[in-house]
Amino acid sequence: MPLPSGMSVGDASAIRALCAWASRAARDADLPARILAKAARISADNVACAIAASFDPVADSLHRRVAAVGGESRLWTAEPLCADRRNAARINAIRSNWAQLDEGHSDVMCHAGLYTVSPALAEAQAEGLGLHAALTAIALGYEITCRTALALRFDSGVPHPHAAWSAYGSAATLAALRKYGPDEWERCLGAAAAMAMAAPFDLARKGHEVIDLSAGVGVAAGFDCADAAAQGFGADAAGMLATYRGILGARFHAAPLLDGLGRSWLIERGYHKQHACARQAHAAVEALLALRARVLEAGIRPGSVRSIRLEVSPLALLLNDPEPSTVLGARFSLPHVAAVTWIQGDAGVSAFSAASLCDPAVAALRANVSLECAEEDGSRGAHGALAELVFEDGTSFSQRCDRVSGGPELPFTTADLMLKCKTLSGGALAPLFAALLESNGDDDPLAPIPL
Repeated sequence: MPLPSGMSVGDASAIRALCAWASRAARDADLPARILAKAARISADNVACAIAASFDPVADSLHRRVAAVGGESRLWTAEPLCADRRNAARINAIRSNWAQLDEGHSDVMCHAGLYTVSPALAEAQAEGLGLHAALTAIALGYEITCRTALALRFDSGVPHPHAAWSAYGSAATLAALRKYGPDEWERCLGAAAAMAMAAPFDLARKGHEVIDLSAGVGVAAGFDCADAAAQGFGADAAGMLATYRGILGARFHAAPLLDGLGRSWLIERGYHKQHACARQAHAAVEALLALRARVLEAGIRPGSVRSIRLEVSPLALLLNDPEPSTVLGARFSLPHVAAVTWIQGDAGVSAFSAASLCDPAVAALRANVSLECAEEDGSRGAHGALAELVFEDGTSFSQRCDRVSGGPELPFTTADLMLKCKTLSGGALAPLFAALLESNGDDDPLAPIPL
């Protein structure tokens, strides 16, 4: 295929070098123990989030026609339901993201765990592969996805990351699990790029739940791309860039694809979420929770607050809908997040119910939440926030949060993550969580997946 306009031979060769490295790493299957352990933590997180969504009647009703006892791969639900591997991966991916509690990446807008964990576990279970093989594929799929997302940056018309990267991450993971050669890797990734969707990020911000489906659609497409590559067709590196750069308008810089490859791992920059809302809102949530504790300790009634002022990052400033109409919209509305956090003292799954949208107290306070752009200060976190409360008598309290729990700078402990998983799963799939979170990354490579 001819090179797209403005693309150099070096651009294509960088992608091919990445494919060659990934192919070799998957075949050698000797990734560092700490990287496999991180892949295990991300897996546990995604599985728990999916189980929690299975208790949601809306999320559950979307897939009841597909689930059937006796399929080849387990659905992540409290009930022992299965489906074919493609549908199991699709459904599990959609549910993992349903409550906005799944992990993401600190340096690039990408939930690579969402695109890699569900296809890896579905394929590994269907093929009788062990946990070690699945974790290796997840770590490599995560690395390839995040490095590519860093190399291709969007200035405007930003597609939602699930739309842009879900097929790509799934295809990369399956290429690793199937131990494809470099040419098959290139065809697989090229085909997956052609499956990228142009759904805008604003769909999530405006509360359109259809964005929840895009991760599953892309993950399922990854199976088709991997199958096609094995049969000798797909697309090459030039075709991949023709999609992302030529059609979606991304700027391409080859350096992130290869810099430190095999020595530094982007999976170590992933974060885990404690609050069931957009990550950009978490600093404000934690500042408000700290303020709430101070106010209660001072003997002040939380209900007497008159207004909330938030100083937040430019990205968080976009979450400005004062009257969200859907549960997803509420998770992407800082006025709602702030109001419900203050009134309920929590920003977990239960805080973002349909009832919270029409709660009179939440609605009244939501109308009195103001957002301002925080002044840049190199000594503070780039995604920090300041919250200021003004009470009916005119007194005020303020609190800053510069580091959000669950991120690389303030990571969850294993106990923190195990508690999250147990809380979300209601005790379901306990053997899997034990295998994932009590593993040190160098267990028996033939150990089966306890699904």
